Amino acid sequence: MATTMSPLTTEELHHFHKTDRSLFRFLIFKLRRDITQSLLVMALWLWLEHIGYPNLIHTIMQLQNQPSLVAAAVDEAAACLVFLETENLSSGLGGGGGGGLFLTKKLIQRDISIRIFHERRYTALAGIKSVLKNICSRIFLDILHGNKNILQKRNKNNNHHKYGNVLVITSSKKRHNSNFTNLSTSPGFRHTFFGDIIDMMMTPPPQLVEASSSNLGLLHENNIWNGKRPSDDVCKEDRTMFLTFSRGFPVSEKEVRELFGDECVESVTMGGGGGGNDGRQKLYAVMVLKKVAMVDRILNGKRIAKHHINGKHIWTRKFEFHSYC
Repeated sequence: MATTMSPLTTEELHHFHKTDRSLFRFLIFKLRRDITQSLLVMALWLWLEHIGYPNLIHTIMQLQNQPSLVAAAVDEAAACLVFLETENLSSGLGGGGGGGLFLTKKLIQRDISIRIFHERRYTALAGIKSVLKNICSRIFLDILHGNKNILQKRNKNNNHHKYGNVLVITSSKKRHNSNFTNLSTSPGFRHTFFGDIIDMMMTPPPQLVEASSSNLGLLHENNIWNGKRPSDDVCKEDRTMFLTFSRGFPVSEKEVRELFGDECVESVTMGGGGGGNDGRQKLYAVMVLKKVAMVDRILNGKRIAKHHINGKHIWTRKFEFHSYC
């Protein structure tokens, strides 16, 4: 007989993520790190735990009596987030992108380097965004609300934040009309790919309290994504690519599916060169994949990748939408 799950209370949710919440408080109140940066760093660490680097947050929290070490770990994570924006492996840590995460590697006692954020760039972006929406917005929202005045006052005159060898200055062009105006426009750490993180935190997913314990992993740790990983919980934007073809060498939809694997492709929309069935060559296509990991596999760390089929060239790049999903 199937059993029904009782509604999850906020207290139960907060208790399950007690260590995560304690570390988040430590970052913003003890270390006085930028709020948005702290949210993104926590999301990145949670994502790393879900892809196979367990107990990272617990290990870092054990260093709270050595705040300089925690700050160094934050610096490494923040630099990884900046690296996701660069599209340039040579600009990574450790000269050439092969290392860089020396403290993180020591803490988890496993091999990890900045290169993962080059080779799995779009998987990381989608996974971190999913963690922000599904976890961070549920477990940190009350901390932001409950300490709104303190955080606003602290960030009022702060216009930059330096970490490691990277200095990030944020834009204050966009203004908001919420009670968190000073937080939403507070200078410090920003990241293009995640939009306005504070706004996302101000609009948490529905059924914050009503969610069952099964889909938040209270009974089984691995059930937090209902059998999926964070990078599986992505919108179409994250899985869409733009393909271009050489004039004079027509490529069919069948060839596109054959090249990238029909089992991996959700849809292909051919375009350019005229509409309908006028016989004119299609010059580009928009391809939606079933998994965001395929985007990284196709691009292989490049911004634009070149592929061949039947003697024809196909250039691929990530499709950029003008609006967020």
